[in-house]
Amino acid sequence: MRRALFFSEDRRELRQVQADRFARNWKKTGDPYPRYDDHETGGVPTKGLRTRFREDLQGFVEFVNEQNLGAFLPNQCEITYVNHVQAAGEFGAQDLAHLLSPWSGNFSDGFLGRPESIEIATHFILEDTSKKNVGRLHVAAMPARDQVSGETLTRLTLTARGLPLGNGLDGVLLFLDLGRRHIVKGFASMTTPTMHGKWRRKNGG
Repeated sequence: MRRALFFSEDRRELRQVQADRFARNWKKTGDPYPRYDDHETGGVPTKGLRTRFREDLQGFVEFVNEQNLGAFLPNQCEITYVNHVQAAGEFGAQDLAHLLSPWSGNFSDGFLGRPESIEIATHFILEDTSKKNVGRLHVAAMPARDQVSGETLTRLTLTARGLPLGNGLDGVLLFLDLGRRHIVKGFASMTTPTMHGKWRRKNGG
């Protein structure tokens, strides 16, 4: 068996296991957006995605050890956020110049006219506390369509990928924390103040 997929009962969450990868995914289905860290909902403690991932991976590692399938030696970690920004509406951005700060939408003359579509990919070095290069933050923007409504949108994807910051599960989690921090702050850096106002973003949030 090359790959095994395990869905949650409501199919909002997916665990994927294969020879070279262990992954955990969440997709929006109209329910509240889950938080990365643990929190309280209505006074009830709720596990964040980080804790759920840790418990799932720990269970998988224990299974591997019990079945004598080999050693858990992670060599790469990855955390990805996918954002869908509608072209219209209260929180929409008509084009990339409204959404992304690095893209002005200006040309040196009018020969080409308005682009039919635009795709942007940028890459940034990730450093640990000692300024060692431990990975990269990849930011990509491309046109897409909502699968339900068919409306035009921009898919803005931020992926932090790199080396575990230590041994075993703890090293994986440390990189995920670093990558998530760069994704959150990188999203703010890449997007425009106009969109921050639409999203009611708080300073430092």
